[in-house]
Amino acid sequence: MLEVETRVKIPFLWGKAVFKKSNWSQINLIVGPNGSGKTLLAHKLSAQFEEAGYSVRFIKSEREDYKEQLEQMDILRNNEKVRTKIERVLSSMFGKSIKFIEDYDGTLIPIVENKAWNVEYMLEQVECHGLREIISLLVSLYSKLGEAGAAGECIFFDEPELHLHPQFQTFFINEIRKEVQHTSRRVFFLISHSPFFIDLRTPEDLTGVIACHINQVPTSIEELSEEDDALFRRFLPRFNTYHKQFFFSDNQIFVEGYTDQQIFTNLLPFIEDDYKAAGTGIIDVGGKDELGVFCKVCALLGTN
Repeated sequence: MLEVETRVKIPFLWGKAVFKKSNWSQINLIVGPNGSGKTLLAHKLSAQFEEAGYSVRFIKSEREDYKEQLEQMDILRNNEKVRTKIERVLSSMFGKSIKFIEDYDGTLIPIVENKAWNVEYMLEQVECHGLREIISLLVSLYSKLGEAGAAGECIFFDEPELHLHPQFQTFFINEIRKEVQHTSRRVFFLISHSPFFIDLRTPEDLTGVIACHINQVPTSIEELSEEDDALFRRFLPRFNTYHKQFFFSDNQIFVEGYTDQQIFTNLLPFIEDDYKAAGTGIIDVGGKDELGVFCKVCALLGTN
């Protein structure tokens, strides 16, 4: 657990309310519906972590920025350790030999050797956006800042799920976990709409979740009581990807099983207009015995 005192004001979103948090995990998740100010909050937090002595990098969701591409190419060209690691990881993932070679103009281009067909081709020409996206994310993850701040390094990833298959998303969050296992000087923030990044393995991981809301100050859990810790420790192994959708909606309807889920899905348009219904999640909790845990998480995170 890291102690960094933060106070964020965004009046046009929350009025006079202030988001305060002092206890942070090494992996933090900023979640919530569209229009709830997740990216704005992240930029404010990045400035306050910088003031606290951290070197900060903010990886924007629009990763086609030419300047950022040049910076990543410089890293690949000058940092053999990072380049070799990415080549090894990608080659293992895709069953293809992937290597970076220098083009005539000095830029590095990824080349794929398809051993099954005995051909080589440029990655940008024929491969999916997802493969190019994972390269960009891995360069940002594996490379260290030249001069880390006195407190360490803080990296923000805005919508890392863009163009990524769910398996790539799971792979990337696992790579982040490997990084934090090796050092306590790196802190990560992921601004995401994907349940595959809600990687909660221990009750303590819940303290790294910041839930943003429409027209309401974000909420988070500073610390868990012993009772809540024991409750979530029993529950988390059964907390599946479908359940995690409630982190992205301000309004929840919890039902006991899949039949109830289908009934409420069909009833909702008759009791809410289309716009409100679009922001309501209907979650099958898998039985009435689980209902209390979901309500407890919602209460702690300030979700209706």
